[in-house]
Amino acid sequence: MNESNFRFYFENREQFTVEQTTALRRITFSSVLCATGDDIRLLPRHSFIVGNQSLIPCELIPVLDLEPWRE
Repeated sequence: MNESNFRFYFENREQFTVEQTTALRRITFSSVLCATGDDIRLLPRHSFIVGNQSLIPCELIPVLDLEPWRE
């Protein structure tokens, strides 16, 4: 990642509070798929990891906690 793009990276201290960064770190691509997919019920906990992973219900995959953004 070059310097001009680094300012947009979510762990850059100037972008988010510590609490917001912690909430973002909990989210995986499986979290995004469960939240936005049509009728997706089971996914591996970490969708980008290749290998034999068990499928788990979306209810067990972390969701984005929006509390740190509440004003």
